Amino acid sequence: MFGARRLVLLAAATIVAITTAIDVKNKRYCEVLFVRNLNGSTVADVYNTFGLNDCPAPIWSTITPANAKDNS
Repeated sequence: MFGARRLVLLAAATIVAITTAIDVKNKRYCEVLFVRNLNGSTVADVYNTFGLNDCPAPIWSTITPANAKDNS
């Protein structure tokens, strides 16, 4: 009985975490990819501003490979 309750709570938490994006055509956002080799496989971590802001140009223009690496 308690196991079933836990399963329901976990499922509910998962459902809450799922989000969808609608009306995204022609929306501006920034995206930075950190690509690396991990045990012979290429792996990428993706960070973006979608849903946060419209990627203000003055902020985006200050990002360089050097300072992005320093902040990773």
